[in-house]
Amino acid sequence: MAEGSDTGPGGLVVPLLGDFEIRQRTIATDVMTITGVSGAAGDYIVCQDSSGTEAFVVGTAGITIAGTLTVDGGATITGALTQTGVATFAAKPVLNAAVATTAITTGMTTGEIFFVDPGTGGRDFTVAVNDGTFWRVLMTDN
Repeated sequence: MAEGSDTGPGGLVVPLLGDFEIRQRTIATDVMTITGVSGAAGDYIVCQDSSGTEAFVVGTAGITIAGTLTVDGGATITGALTQTGVATFAAKPVLNAAVATTAITTGMTTGEIFFVDPGTGGRDFTVAVNDGTFWRVLMTDN
């Protein structure tokens, strides 16, 4: 989609109506910074449709997205991730990519995948299931 080219009075300000683009001048500085007042309760950025339905909000408590979130490229999540509803993955996720040296017996979360390589010629592959138990498969080297 093409960038807007409208400007405000004098040509150097953001217009109140129209389509515009903000271009960075210095490579080492942020393009735009929004700083709220102390104790602010309002949102920083709100994207909504013509009826006022919010689709994307950057607020003081974080980011809210209504509808579908698509990540094109790599994503890193630092901290807790809470999921409500069903997740669809194009590739099968590995939620616990660490390879342990001893088999797990308790404490797995539903859907968590766990690999064990005890160094004795076999591999242990474990998947937690909904009732708190888990499936464990011992694989041997071929």
